[in-house]
Amino acid sequence: GHFARDAAERAVLKRNTPLIRQRLRQTHFLADARGGEQLWRISVRAPALSDIDYGRFVETLRAQLEPAVAEEKDIQITYTGVIPLIYKAQRALLSDLTESFFMAFAMIALVMVCVLRSPIAGLIAMLPNVFPAVVVFGLMGWLSIWIEIGSIMTASAAMGIAVDDTFHFLAWFRTEARHGHSRRQSLRFAFHRCAGAMVHTTLIGAGGMLVFSLSSFMPIVRFAWLMAILLLVALLGDLVLLPALLASRLGKPFVGKSRASGETRS
Repeated sequence: GHFARDAAERAVLKRNTPLIRQRLRQTHFLADARGGEQLWRISVRAPALSDIDYGRFVETLRAQLEPAVAEEKDIQITYTGVIPLIYKAQRALLSDLTESFFMAFAMIALVMVCVLRSPIAGLIAMLPNVFPAVVVFGLMGWLSIWIEIGSIMTASAAMGIAVDDTFHFLAWFRTEARHGHSRRQSLRFAFHRCAGAMVHTTLIGAGGMLVFSLSSFMPIVRFAWLMAILLLVALLGDLVLLPALLASRLGKPFVGKSRASGETRS
């Protein structure tokens, strides 16, 4: 039964081959090249608004097509179109954004060292700034959540926003510490002066980002949610982690040697 049906299908295709080839040429799925070669175009469509990994998509095509033509020496496959282009662009952007994050870290750390006039204090002050990226992206890796362009872009942006609150808090802390108060008193003063403003700006920024979560474009949705989460975690880093560092032994470089030496008596 199957043999007879296959034979009938081949006979029909053989009789209609000239007509089929003519229609394929008209629709630009078939073209005649120099030297008697023929160029066949096979189109594969993928939804643009879905959560799809274009890298895996291209590799799936390769795994299906290359074994089928492995024994045919006269057949060559070339992958073109938007999907391979997007895949290459994604890989290039991911690499560049990762490098930009470390460059931003180095530049911000250098500014911290210059402002605080202490390499140790500058590096310690960077801990709350990288705290959001380490926590959020660490959880994403632990939960096996894919990181894409819309996700990796938030790392540098969150660090740049977090450093503003860090400077703000440290400025008030050091101002009070220079007046001869203890670190605990300086922390209370810094909380009283800037904690409310930090909470308000974070909530406003996170709320503004969540507006984009209503978009139908998945990278924008991920960017909005991840940015809002990073802002909230950055707030915890500046209001919980940073004061804890300043209250511990690591906080001595922020108040100077003279203040640190007499602090045990305050």
